[in-house]
Order: sequence, then structure tokens, then C-alpha cells
Amino acid sequence: MGKTVKSQTFSKGIIVLFFSQIVIKLLGFVYRVIITGMDGFGDIGNSYYGAAFQFYTAILAISTVGIPSAVAKLVSEKVALKDYKGAHKIFRTALLLFITIGVFGTCIMYFGADIMAGWIENPGVAYSLKSLSFSIFFVAIASIIRGYFQGYCDMKPQANSQILDQLAKCFFTIWLAWFAGQHIVEFAAVFGLTLNEDVRAQLMAAAATFGSTIGTIISVTYLYIYYKRRQKDIKNNVNTAEVLSNESRKLISLKLLSLSLPIMLGSVITSIAGLVNVFTVMPRLLVAGKTAEEAKILYGMITGKSDTLLNLPLALNVVYATSLVPNISKAFALKDYKDAANKINFSLFSTVLITLPAAVGISVLADPIIKMLFPTAPLGGFYIRVSAYAVIFIALAQTLAGALQGMGKVAVPAIALFTGATLKYILNYFLVAQDKINIFGFQMEMNVMGAAYSTIACYFVTFLISFTILNRKIKLNLNYIKCFVKPAICSAVMGLVAYLTYRGFYLVFANYTLRHIVGIARAIKYANLGTTLLAICVAGVVYGLMVLLIHAFSDEEIVRLPVVGKLFKKIYKI
Repeated sequence: MGKTVKSQTFSKGIIVLFFSQIVIKLLGFVYRVIITGMDGFGDIGNSYYGAAFQFYTAILAISTVGIPSAVAKLVSEKVALKDYKGAHKIFRTALLLFITIGVFGTCIMYFGADIMAGWIENPGVAYSLKSLSFSIFFVAIASIIRGYFQGYCDMKPQANSQILDQLAKCFFTIWLAWFAGQHIVEFAAVFGLTLNEDVRAQLMAAAATFGSTIGTIISVTYLYIYYKRRQKDIKNNVNTAEVLSNESRKLISLKLLSLSLPIMLGSVITSIAGLVNVFTVMPRLLVAGKTAEEAKILYGMITGKSDTLLNLPLALNVVYATSLVPNISKAFALKDYKDAANKINFSLFSTVLITLPAAVGISVLADPIIKMLFPTAPLGGFYIRVSAYAVIFIALAQTLAGALQGMGKVAVPAIALFTGATLKYILNYFLVAQDKINIFGFQMEMNVMGAAYSTIACYFVTFLISFTILNRKIKLNLNYIKCFVKPAICSAVMGLVAYLTYRGFYLVFANYTLRHIVGIARAIKYANLGTTLLAICVAGVVYGLMVLLIHAFSDEEIVRLPVVGKLFKKIYKI
């Protein structure tokens, strides 16, 4: 155990987590695309699958989300003092405490499934909620073990277990959804249901969500094996350690709860923002005159396509922004406020530079991307064309939350997001029930589009509150031209080129070239696939060239970028 601690540096641990998070997000994207394209699943299946995960995320936030950080902090303090006996006592106390909380969370979700499904006027969600409920118990166990090894600065079990979890989730989600679809008559008979398309989607979604439960079980199994392999070293450390403290289990439990509470609060508020759509979109669409099936399709479009697609650029932002947060925290600790301001400015600039072109690109190519990824369920481009711009403010709010937490202002991001979520609820309630609204003489389509506009408003307000409070605490002196205007120009040029590339090549291939070789239907399919990928590649190159052309980065800033900085130093031998 001791050797492991010494061999893995903090920076290596962070890099391990960065790449694991990228893999996890990509795998999550892959299986959502595949199950959405399955016959019988589609947008209706996503309405059940997505709603269940929103409830699951909220209950998980309350019961387990703060565990790893709380356990890691207390364990690391003991390890620093070589109080290995105290560190292991924290681990055992955390197991007893949070497993109990995990069992409670599982019971709430399983036995309250029908009640929660009734809240959102979508009773079929109950099957998916019950399938997911057991995950909470296993996530609690996994979180404790991960937190224990994090306290020893060993990030390997966390990264490996999360990747293993997602790999298993990817495989079993796809296989179980397919299996349920192939044996849907038998499944319906088991549950005593009359088979129709809606019931098919309900049962396929429930089977798919059970893939997540299997993934968490496999993850816990890996962590248990990892712990057992190191148990000899752990026992040696515990048996040879001097007793430096003898804290009671009650005191340790209070410390764990007090440390996890702020993290839990922020996560709960985040999940509340996601739950707003669950509680408002379908009921308000029904008020607007949509049928139950239409409402399910439109809600499934949001959670299955828009949310899944927009999570990819957000994952990239976390990779870059998170690496700067420890440096900001260190600067605050040293009271070097100028250095802290510079680092925050740079992190905001990096966030905009990553997410703004992603938002513009996804918006401009929304329809082609949806048709490429979901050829059997191509609805949703019109919604993503607007909702894509929420990515910018979500990412900025993430970055500012990290800076505020580094300053010790843990409550500020939670208050900001709660304010934004409240605004979103109000806007959803009124906008989603309207067919159209008149704004300054312009007729704007509403219904489900109201949820897209309210999401942008929600995170813009969240960003604005966080930025205002942060700027009062420490003068950022942000260069707005560099941070916002230059990336906006680069993104606009990139978006125009991407659109023209797609339209130009699509017309050539679909109308003149492929249709004479493979027929009209296949020509449209292949032309969309090829020209969408081509437009994305061209957009990436154009954006990169524009960034270089306007000198967005200085050499010093490039060196500070994770991964990219190392390559730059090797190439130019800095």
C-alpha cells in the first residue's frame, strides 16, 4: 500500500481520471445512440429511460454523491500523520454509515416507484425505476472504497472501476434492451400487460436500465478484489501504526456527514434542474393539447438525444477546467489574489474556447447529426438547434463553481443553480403549454421548444449570479474581447463553413452522384452520413486555423493547457 502511495503523483492521478472520464462519456453516448435506434425503443423508450434516470440521479445525490470526497479527505489527513489505524477506522465507519443510507435510498426508489411515476403522469416509468433502484446500494459501497484509496492518493481503483462500470453498462444496456425486444411477448405476459407499442417501449427501457445495475455490481466486485489484494499491506500498516487519535465512530460519522453535506446539496440542486423537465414537460404538453404518445415522444427526444449529445462537449470542458481548479485553490490559500484572478480568467477563456464552437457546430448541423446518429428516430434537430447554446452557460457555471469552491464559497453555486432552476420551472410551466408566443412582433414556436429556451435562461442566470459574486470577491479584470468576442468570431466563421460544406457536398452526392449508383433512399442516407462527417472535420480544421490566425493563445497559455501543453513544449523545446 505504501509503495502505491509513493509511486503515483497527484498530476498522474488527475490525468488518469481525465482520460477515464472521456472514455466514460463516450461509452455513455454510444449505448444511448444504439438503444434509441432499436426497433420498439425510440423516443418513447427514452421518455421512460430518461425520466427514471432523473429520479435516480436525485436520490443518488442525496444518498451517496458526497461519499468519496468526504472519506478521501478524512483518510488523507490520517495518512499524512501515518495514523493508518485511524484511516482504516474511518473506512469501516463509512461502510456501516453509508451502506445503511444506500439501503434506505434503494427502498425509497423501489417501493416509491409507482408514486414517483404518478407525479409525472407517466406510470410506465415505474418499471425502469425499480430496475435502477438496486444500483443505489452498490454505488454506496463503490463510493466508500474509491474514497478510501483516494485518501492514499491512489486514483487507479476509481478510474478503472468507473471504466469497468461503464463498459459493463454499455454492453448489458444494449444486450438487455435487444433481448427484451426479441422476447417482448414473454416479458409482457410475466408482468400481465397487454402488448402494444407503448408497453414494448416500457419493458425495453426497464431492461435497459437494469444494465446500469449490473454495471455497478461488476464495479463493486472489481473494487472488492482490488481491496483484498492490498489487504496484507493495509493490515501491516494498521498493525505497525502508532495510535495518534482514538476518535469515536459517532464523531467520525458526524465529520463524514458534515463534509459530504455541501457536496450533496450542490448535486441535489443540479439534479433538481434536470427534474424540472421531468415534472413539467409532459404534463404541460398535455395541457397544450398533445396526446400522451406525442408528449412521450417529445420528452424522450429531449432526454435521449439533446441531453446525450450535449454531454460530450461538457465532458471536454471538465477535462480542461478541472485541472485549473487545484491551482486556483492553492493561489487563494497563499493569498496571491492576482495569480488566482489570472487562473480564473484563463479557465473561463478555455471554457468558452471549447464550448462555444461546439454549441455553434451542433446547432448548425443539428438535423444532419440527428439523422446520422438516430436514422430510425430522426426527430429532434429543431430542438437541439436551440438547446445547443445552453452548453456555453452550463460549462461556464461549472468552471465558476470550481473557482468558488476553491475560495470556500461552497453555497454560492448551489444558490445560483437553485435560482436558475426556479426560473426554469416558471418558464417551463408557461411556455411549454403555449403553441406560440409573440415577442417584439415575432411569432415564436413554443411547446417543447419552451423547455429549450428555459434551459438557456436557467444556466445563464446561474452563470450570471456566480460570476457577479466571484467578481466582487476578487477583481477578475477579464479581457472580454479575448474571452468572448474572438472565440465568437472564430465560431461564427466555422459555423458558416460547416453549413456550406454540408449543403454543397450533400446536394452533389445525394442528387447527382450516389442516386445513380445505389438509388434515391440509400443515396440520401449515405450522403448525409458522409457529408456530416466531412463538415465536422472541416469545421474543426477551420476553427483551429481561426484560433491561430487571431492569436487567441499566447505561448505561456498554451504551455499551461493539459496534454496540449506537453506536446507544445516537446515540439518547440520550451
